[in-house]
Amino acid sequence: MQYEEGFPYPTFFELILIFNKFLDLKPDTQTKKLLDDKRYERNPDLQLVDGLISRAITEPLVQCTGSSPYIAKTITQAFKDTLSQYTKLVARVPADGVTKEQLLSILWNSLFKFNLVSLLRQFNNQVNGPNLVTWFMKGDRATSVTLDWIEKNEYEWKSYISGLDKEAKDRIASWKKGTNLPSSLYVSGLEKLGQGEDRLQIDWSRVKLLLLVSRAIDAMKRDADQNNFADDIRLLLWGACEKPDFQRDVLSVQNHVKSDLAEALPLIAQLQHRLMRTVKKTNEDQAQLRKLIDLAKEKLPSNNYWLNWHEARWFMYSGDLGAANDLYKKAFKECLFNAGENQEYIINEALVVAANRSDLVFLKKLKRASITFGYDIPSIPKSDVSNQVADLIEEWEIHVWEANLTTVFPEIGLFPGCTIEARELRKGPLIVTSPGSVKPNYRYPNRKIWIGETWKKRVPQLIWFLQCENYEVVEKLLKQEARVDVKSDSDDSPIQIALEALNVTDVPYKSLDDRFFNMLCQHDHKEETMNNRSQKLRLLPIILAVESGKPEVVQKVLEMGASSNGRGHTDEQTALNVCLKYIGAVKDPDSFWKNQKEIPITPEVLDSIRRYCAGISGFTLEQQRLFKEHRDKDLLTKVIKEKIIRLMRERICEKMTLENMREIAKILIQSGADVNAEHRSPLPGYTPLMMAAELDERVLFDLMLMNDGDPGKKYSDPVSGKKYNCWEIASVFGSKDIQVTLYHIGQFFRH
Repeated sequence: MQYEEGFPYPTFFELILIFNKFLDLKPDTQTKKLLDDKRYERNPDLQLVDGLISRAITEPLVQCTGSSPYIAKTITQAFKDTLSQYTKLVARVPADGVTKEQLLSILWNSLFKFNLVSLLRQFNNQVNGPNLVTWFMKGDRATSVTLDWIEKNEYEWKSYISGLDKEAKDRIASWKKGTNLPSSLYVSGLEKLGQGEDRLQIDWSRVKLLLLVSRAIDAMKRDADQNNFADDIRLLLWGACEKPDFQRDVLSVQNHVKSDLAEALPLIAQLQHRLMRTVKKTNEDQAQLRKLIDLAKEKLPSNNYWLNWHEARWFMYSGDLGAANDLYKKAFKECLFNAGENQEYIINEALVVAANRSDLVFLKKLKRASITFGYDIPSIPKSDVSNQVADLIEEWEIHVWEANLTTVFPEIGLFPGCTIEARELRKGPLIVTSPGSVKPNYRYPNRKIWIGETWKKRVPQLIWFLQCENYEVVEKLLKQEARVDVKSDSDDSPIQIALEALNVTDVPYKSLDDRFFNMLCQHDHKEETMNNRSQKLRLLPIILAVESGKPEVVQKVLEMGASSNGRGHTDEQTALNVCLKYIGAVKDPDSFWKNQKEIPITPEVLDSIRRYCAGISGFTLEQQRLFKEHRDKDLLTKVIKEKIIRLMRERICEKMTLENMREIAKILIQSGADVNAEHRSPLPGYTPLMMAAELDERVLFDLMLMNDGDPGKKYSDPVSGKKYNCWEIASVFGSKDIQVTLYHIGQFFRH
């Protein structure tokens, strides 16, 4: 197989093509062309990757074998799991100087063969075929072993063979001899070749799956890169093989090629140290380091990401953001699928530079790569492949990146006499010390105003006076026909602000003044407005309505056009999930708040800290983790946190009732809320139905069942990996009422 030069790790698309080659899968023409076109794409949209896996593996497998999609999805999921593990290696282990062929060999020994054995065991449990070891015995061909097994276990196979014409018999015989491998195209039509095949009792789906998998094994045996393939797998199946250290093996190869760089190594070491961001520079450093960079250019390839990266730093220390940004683009392009953990460093430095240069196209590429390699998580949920900046980045993120320029490049690291001209910092809380100084303009009721002293935010004046809870001004602005379908530059809307005033879960306490909500309800709102959420904190009208604890508010918001399935809050909750959480908080406050304190530190939790801290905690997930660790050790922070929790607990217990929250849940379910919607909180994959089972809310659980609830759906425990459905959840939590319901419906569900 031919590989593009310049980067050692194979791309996701190359791996899909390799997987397809062994199974001989035939995706449609459009998918095949797209895979070929994207073969060397190093910064793909992950949704495109996911879609192509489905189109190139899952769908052709189902079409070819006529098997249950469940088995095809098992094979696909194994490939996805391998890809996920592989991505973590790409993200952390530099592979400079290693060829793609060398790296594939190391990957085979340290990752791929172990995952293949795991998949084969899972496959054999589902399909039931030959003993796995027999596929890998010396001198035996897997396809021949499979055909022997089929002959013994499919009792009408001999009748089928006897009814074939000579050409078909010869072809199957060639598979058994090993002169030819079965093609997926021929395998897919096997049952149509015989005479009276429709009367034969043959499990064609199993036969086809076994033939395809065994042909893949034989294809791997033939691969010149896998001379020890059969021995490796056989030893693994016997449990006689230890897992090698991938990073160590890569380093071993790199040590062999270091001699090629012997002349440049002292130069590289000097540049690496003296161009560090926190090393103080002298008056002579700017000129000296420029000479060293020019000398390194003579000794290193022109497309060397490391050299472009460090030259970009030189321009940053000189105060030239434009030249630095151009070099970061080169370094970024060249480091992907090559530089390991250095990818993250380059991306983070480039983000703050590109943000201050308003280079949105580059920012989009950087953010996408951060998500791909697990350095960050998506800011905006999306279901379609998109190249739009607005579908990947929210405006607040750009402000946070801008504000962290001098954090990433501190003054101590600049060349003497040089400065960095950073943008106006939108960092920390927005403070307005004299809200009364802002006067309403009734002549222009839709006027937008700038507010803030720490930094500036542009908002329609209606929103501002709603935030100030100035009833007379708001009333007069609405009478002057101020529009209700407006937004601030962070996507706050008037109805959202009015609902925030009713939120009983917030500390400091909100006023709970419902006059503003009632006033706005008298005006027609666009459906878009009722389903609009703010950018940073993802405040959504329907969820804010739930947090009022008032069924009539929830009902009204739904009648105004809100969807019951919108997602909000920093962890992407649905209103029904939020409602059930608060049912738990009212029903058993001790358990609820204990669980809140013990929430595991996930990327979503770290992202939540970032969103609430407005740049003070940095911009990377790792910076959020360090910020949290530091705050958790601070005694004053602990005291404040405990007081906030106590106040929240008291307020919720005082203002929310079980009767009202159950009524809200019913309203949401009857309005079409998805009771099987998966969430990241309280656990990945948890659904509202599961939460109702945990809380022993039988009336709500039964109502959910009547609205397509699936009690057999499972989530995976992140610690043990064990899968739980509603039967197991009800058992673990001792939910006796739910167990009664599940007992009566058990015969109708597979669990």
